[in-house]
Amino acid sequence: MLKSIFKFSGPVILSQLGYVVMGMVDLFFLGKINSTVLAAGILATQVHLMSLVFCMGFGYALTPWIQQFRYSHPALWNFQTLVAAFTGLLIAGLFIALTPLIIACFAFFQQPPEVIQAAIPFLWILQWSLLPLSLFFSCKQAAEAFEKTKYALWISLLGNGINALANPVMIFGTSFIPAFGYQGAAY
Repeated sequence: MLKSIFKFSGPVILSQLGYVVMGMVDLFFLGKINSTVLAAGILATQVHLMSLVFCMGFGYALTPWIQQFRYSHPALWNFQTLVAAFTGLLIAGLFIALTPLIIACFAFFQQPPEVIQAAIPFLWILQWSLLPLSLFFSCKQAAEAFEKTKYALWISLLGNGINALANPVMIFGTSFIPAFGYQGAAY
């Protein structure tokens, strides 16, 4: 019994750790620039995490429903994708509209002005990533509902690999790709 539990849950656990690893890689490269952009990246990432958790919650809430009705409602996968896209756009727009309040909160918590100044564009880029992230979570949860947990793991591993390779290129640039500076980690 334990073997079957680990066979099913192992990929789920590892794919969840993928989110943590992706953030660690981003912060590693931001730390190579300077402490101000590292602080800005951490600050923006923490605010982004609130909206990300909300979007993930929709995906998690839909998983049991998909599992229950997966055989009798074949169009359910498309419905979940639409809900995820709508949720991602709604939350991204909401957080962008709340930018003045977020800046006030940063100032209230006595963040240095240069960190706040650097955190806002980073946060905007991260917030627009909610749409593809919501779609990813939707597909990941659907795959897990269909007991295809290894697909989600492989997508998470692939995403982490691309992130680790793309981060230095996006931040520092190459002869073919311009440097985006610290915002390259957000892209």
